[in-house]
Amino acid sequence: MTRTGASARPPMDLEERTDSIFYWIQSHTKQIGIAATILVLAAVGWWVYMRTQRSEEQRAEQMLNQARQSIAAGNSALAQSDLDKVVKRYPDAAAGRQAVLLLSEVLYRGGKFEQGIAELKKVATVRAGDDLASVAEGQIAVGYEELKKFAEAAEHYQKAAGTARFDMDRDLFLASAARAFTAAGNQEGARKIWNGLATNESGVVSGEARVRLGELNAKPAASR
Repeated sequence: MTRTGASARPPMDLEERTDSIFYWIQSHTKQIGIAATILVLAAVGWWVYMRTQRSEEQRAEQMLNQARQSIAAGNSALAQSDLDKVVKRYPDAAAGRQAVLLLSEVLYRGGKFEQGIAELKKVATVRAGDDLASVAEGQIAVGYEELKKFAEAAEHYQKAAGTARFDMDRDLFLASAARAFTAAGNQEGARKIWNGLATNESGVVSGEARVRLGELNAKPAASR
């Protein structure tokens, strides 16, 4: 069968292909120049952004180290001032988030539990679902325990357990929640948690869970 039309043409050799490419480039010089400019600007913008981020992280880390020195020196007032600056200037930096945790500890030592809880809630809300949120929720619970608000403490211990990465941390937070429920007079809430922990034979608090369950079950019998 005789080929006709495009199929009858012999394949282009290398020289023809090269000429074709050069012709296309010449006829699209403007578009290529615009695309190249966009790529260069994007690369420069990304480089500036990354450099700025690194600089901010470094400055935040330096300020955090200064605050740590104030804590080590026992100067709580200066430490609080230094940490507050890090938190406000670098809220999105890793050092800024660590500063919140340290600031809450300094505030707690000074008896400022409500203020410490308020700072921690900012981190817990923004970082919901990660390890930092788990630590923040645990410290919030500690603050509520100091305020004798045990029901609130139990709630936040449970939130900490919900975002804990490791099983051991989860069990420890849940055990703390159960103790807080007991202190709040919510025996059923405590019993439910201890029951779950007692069934995990390899858990770090399974032994305590069985003991606590025994105590809770003995109380109704003793009151008869």
